[in-house]
This record gives sequence, structure tokens and C-alpha cells, in this order.
Amino acid sequence: MIESGQEPKDVFGATNKVAKALRADKEFSALLSAKLSLGSPAMSNFGNLYTASLPCWIAAGFEEAYTRKLDITNHPMVIVGYGSGDASESIPMIPVKGWETAASKINVSAALENPVNLTREQYEGLHSGSMKEDLAAGKRKKEFVVGHVGSRNEASFQDIGIEYYQFLQ
Repeated sequence: MIESGQEPKDVFGATNKVAKALRADKEFSALLSAKLSLGSPAMSNFGNLYTASLPCWIAAGFEEAYTRKLDITNHPMVIVGYGSGDASESIPMIPVKGWETAASKINVSAALENPVNLTREQYEGLHSGSMKEDLAAGKRKKEFVVGHVGSRNEASFQDIGIEYYQFLQ
């Protein structure tokens, strides 16, 4: 269709109509807000994190629950990671006793300190993998980073693609 200049037919027409109706429904919006909002305020400060989005949202959600003193211990939850196509995930979880201790140490706002502003060219280079320069090298301290990626393929040892981490002081 597109090749011939015609608008493509919406193959999910009925589904999209239901989704549109649900988005306009105040009760449904309230349900979503109640069930899917933990971590939203902090996450609104982040850009596209790709594979880090779900772990970051978990951290932000636990930190918010801790800050708001919400009792989520042993309450079943579903964490939802959205992505492109088959990259979406829904994972059931139950916060265990003591989650507050770990959550008290997260400090999502600290992760936003000392940001690195990227040019379009830098972003595209990082995204495509063509840029190898560590743009945040001067800002790193007390954290683990990938020191190098293995490339050996010998009879006695193979480590192709294995990430070797180092701790920066």
C-alpha cells in the first residue's frame, strides 16, 4: 500500500479504538495512575535508557516507595518494561522484607548529577556504536565501568564479547 502511495490500513483498528476509549476514561486513568505510577516523577528526568530503562525504573519506584513510606513488603506487583516489538516485558515480583534498607541507598537524584550533554553527532555515534570515546571519562569515580571487551578466540581460551569490569576510584 505505502509503495503505491496509499495510506496503510490500520490492521489493529478495533484494538486502537478500545485503547483510545480507555485513555479517555477517567476511571481507567486513575487505575493506571494508582498501579503504574511508582517511580514516574524521577523517570521523567531521564532520556531514553534503552536496556537500562527497566532497572532504572525499578530503582526509582523502590526509592519513591521508601520515601513515601509505602508498605509494599510481600505485595505482588508486575513490573512492565516497554520496548519495540518483542522487547516489551511484564515480570511479576514481590518485594521482600528488608527492601527498605536497599531502597534507602539508591538516591536516583545523584545519578542525574554531572550530566553529559551530547551533540546529535555524539548521540548517533554512541547509538550506532561507531563512537568509542568515553565522553564521561573525567566525571567517573567510585563506579564500575567496562574496562574492555574480550576478543580472544584461541583453542585454550575464548572470551569474545565478554565484558571485563574495572572499578574507578
